[in-house]
Amino acid sequence: MALTRDDIAAFARRIRPYFPEHLRDTAEELAEQVARHAGARAKDLRPDTPLSDYVQWLGEDGDSLDQAELVMAIEEEFEIDSPGGIADRLKRITFGDLVTATDLRRQPYKRRMSGR
Repeated sequence: MALTRDDIAAFARRIRPYFPEHLRDTAEELAEQVARHAGARAKDLRPDTPLSDYVQWLGEDGDSLDQAELVMAIEEEFEIDSPGGIADRLKRITFGDLVTATDLRRQPYKRRMSGR
């Protein structure tokens, strides 16, 4: 059974209470991306979920292209360029780390938009 937009949004909203208020929007946005690709497994997403778990979820429900795209995006976000080390590093990088890194990269944009 395919997930509806409401299902995806509900899975994404579940992550909000696990993060400080200033990170909740970013966490929900990223969780929505997880839900779109991983489906109902997104309900298991927590800040301490290793990104290797998410890659595994894609392997169960997605295709290898989804996995490759995710790994490439993570390599870029965390500046990982050693192909042999990505699997080990994905075990250490968590969803919470991804949320924090994404928020930090967006801060200059947020300041410009708020006029500060």
